[in-house]
Amino acid sequence: MTTPPTTSLKKQIPSSHDLPNIPMKALTIATALLTSLFLVSCQSSSPTPEQLSAVPLQPLPAWTKSKLKTPKNAQQVRIETKLIEITYLPGAKDIPTKRSQKHLSKNQLQTLMRSFSQRKGTDIMTAPTIVMRESEIGKIEMIKEFVYPLPGKKKEFKTENLGVTETFRVHSLSSSKKITFNALVQVKEHIGFETGKSDPAQPIFKERRFDEKVTLTSGHSIIFRGLVSDQQQQIEDATPLLGNLPLFTKKSTEPFKTELILLVTATKIDPSGKPN
Repeated sequence: MTTPPTTSLKKQIPSSHDLPNIPMKALTIATALLTSLFLVSCQSSSPTPEQLSAVPLQPLPAWTKSKLKTPKNAQQVRIETKLIEITYLPGAKDIPTKRSQKHLSKNQLQTLMRSFSQRKGTDIMTAPTIVMRESEIGKIEMIKEFVYPLPGKKKEFKTENLGVTETFRVHSLSSSKKITFNALVQVKEHIGFETGKSDPAQPIFKERRFDEKVTLTSGHSIIFRGLVSDQQQQIEDATPLLGNLPLFTKKSTEPFKTELILLVTATKIDPSGKPN
């Protein structure tokens, strides 16, 4: 069985390593995405005691671990993704209350992208494209490696991947224009440390995810919505020239919500890369 295709963009914390050899455009996009994902963590107020209770991360779905035999004359599918992050101000009425998906034709996709580009507080980021054969599992990763010490006398460390990981599996394709695939999207964030339970204090992670099985017409797209997260942004107002004096500095926190949207376009292609 061939090695599953993977596109991975990583940065390690605290020590950095060279990124894989990828096009500069993809590197720029990934950097913008990671900056957006981690900016909130840098600006947020300290988590409340309720937030600092460790919740086990969900296990991966069974389809990401199962092995399927790839047919000899397997067809190829190009998976293109767009990640869109929307920031909602307090009191916004259009915040999704549940997760949803919707199929889009090429014209509907263009109309939707225009509406997103005209909306305030919206960042549109394109993730790298991946080409897969039917029955294969492929990944697109835009992550930072969070390295932390484990409790105990021995100096043991563990690495957690923070950021966005997209996993896809294309099912056996028929002669029609339909494509069936699984899509798993994981957004993992660091929200704080456990207090008083171990030495050194262990980090706490939060995860949002989609796990869907969909069928699309080749060349069409699907939009996944509803990955909403609550945030607290710290705001500091200071009087000019006197900002270093506590009397002339005012600090406050402002709640807001962010939503991560995934757009996936799946297209059957021939060996030359042209739509089939």
